Amino acid sequence: MELLKEKRQAVISHAVTKGLNPNAPMKDSGIEWLGEIPEHWEVGPVKRFFVSHNPRRVPLSGEERSEGRACRSG
Repeated sequence: MELLKEKRQAVISHAVTKGLNPNAPMKDSGIEWLGEIPEHWEVGPVKRFFVSHNPRRVPLSGEERSEGRACRSG
């Protein structure tokens, strides 16, 4: 069962990092558990790649939800 879990993780990792091109150039990520990553990827803090949204902001209407706009509630 443990071998199956390892194989599953390897397949997922390969699909995420190599994608459609199995010959993609790779580089060391500098993170032991992550291993190699595609050469063009950057490694950095999560906050550098994602925007944090205020959980108090609630969209007023369906139109605003689809446009990604929101207002502060309360």
